[in-house]
Amino acid sequence: MSERAAPFPDFLARIDRLLPETANPALARALLATALMAQIYLMSANHVLFFPMEAGAAHKEDFVAFYTAARETLAGRLGEIYDIHAFRERLVAFEGEAFNWLYPPHGSLLLAPLALLPYGVAKALLYALSVGALVFGGRAL
Repeated sequence: MSERAAPFPDFLARIDRLLPETANPALARALLATALMAQIYLMSANHVLFFPMEAGAAHKEDFVAFYTAARETLAGRLGEIYDIHAFRERLVAFEGEAFNWLYPPHGSLLLAPLALLPYGVAKALLYALSVGALVFGGRAL
């Protein structure tokens, strides 16, 4: 073991001393990491937790591309979301910004039902599903 690798196990030992006694130290570490990530996430809450009903009022965010791809998929223009120029012309907000659809086709098919909802409701639903998946995954540990 090199000199550089030695501090990491010491760091984990220090964290273990701070955590309550549990039968599963890996779970305790995962919960601590989740709490730290939640804190970082909440530090940008004014941007992340903004749910306008119209995409045109949204902050510059990736969800604009998700929502636009979902709308284009429902409109039968699945192939056009991979044409950078056509996709940017159809963005529901931030005309001229550098948003692209970089995901496989099944990504837009999974998001397509969100296009039936107003922008803010769709964003809140996707966030709720993401948090639910995180909680479910954490419980599975």
